[in-house]
Amino acid sequence: MQVALEHMGRRDSEQGIGAWSHGKPVTRSVTGALQFDAWLGRWAAQHHLNIPGLSVWAVCRPLVTQ
Repeated sequence: MQVALEHMGRRDSEQGIGAWSHGKPVTRSVTGALQFDAWLGRWAAQHHLNIPGLSVWAVCRPLVTQ
């Protein structure tokens, strides 16, 4: 989301985690999603399951072949 805002020309004076200002409900929701992702990743690892976490979905892009 931050990258999209930057592409639209909005830049905060402070960048990164220090620029977060979305209120407690949004912060709790994001924190909950990240905690669940971490729990699920640990559970999957204990059961020898190889599943992608949120960071994979956020960072990885499909390979484009020409």
